Amino acid sequence: MSFRPPLFLLLLLLTACNRNSDAQLQAKLPGVWQTTESQDGDPAKGQINATHTSTFIVAPDGKFDCVAHSTSRTDGSTWTNNTSGTWEVRNGLLIDTITRGDNTNAPLPVIWTLRILRADDKELVLKYEPGNFGGSPTNELVLHKLDK
Repeated sequence: MSFRPPLFLLLLLLTACNRNSDAQLQAKLPGVWQTTESQDGDPAKGQINATHTSTFIVAPDGKFDCVAHSTSRTDGSTWTNNTSGTWEVRNGLLIDTITRGDNTNAPLPVIWTLRILRADDKELVLKYEPGNFGGSPTNELVLHKLDK
């Protein structure tokens, strides 16, 4: 009689071996990251229709400073927003806690929860989890590392 482990156990083992641990993911975060996003709101409804380029400087302890430059696609106006906070990896999620913002009416802290889809030394791909402050965009958020 031969031993045949259940298929479920084999799949579980393969998944665990291919998955980065929270500590491994957290170790990839320090550095300078940049992303460009479009916000396709309807100005007639008071919504923002703009492009945002955000640059995050993340320290080894997870603290970050971010400068976001935005340009309205409606009238070409520009604005800048500076924020600070922390990035923490927990259970495969990036917990983005904003503790300071110079251009926001939101009560602080604001906490965003994003699923980490992929992470390496050059790219971080995230997906907003349902229930975030202000709603949850459905698109993936791709950040590119500017330094090594």
